[in-house]
Amino acid sequence: MTTPRRGGPDPVEVATTALRTLDLSELTPFVSRLVPEIPLWAASPPRFLAGRADAVVMEGDRIVLVVDWKSDVNPDATAQSAHAAQLRDYLVVTGAERGAVVYMSAGHVYWIEPRSP
Repeated sequence: MTTPRRGGPDPVEVATTALRTLDLSELTPFVSRLVPEIPLWAASPPRFLAGRADAVVMEGDRIVLVVDWKSDVNPDATAQSAHAAQLRDYLVVTGAERGAVVYMSAGHVYWIEPRSP
């Protein structure tokens, strides 16, 4: 058995968490269609956005779902609110119907809807 790097992540724990996350029942319908690391830009002065969606699901040439992977073990309400707000910005930019903030360590999926017009 190998010893984890001192101060670094445990590779076995990382792999186990990733595999467990992809096996979440709420995500399994999408796993085979996930496209990773999609760059996003938008300019609507005075607001500008430059980001990267962790993963998206496409239907034809349209993004229908944006996924944001989070490694936070126990995010507080402020962090959860910030994560949801960031994902909502991504939904606006992509025109996606919904998004998912996925807290991988906890195995929780929070579905996010776009802002109301």
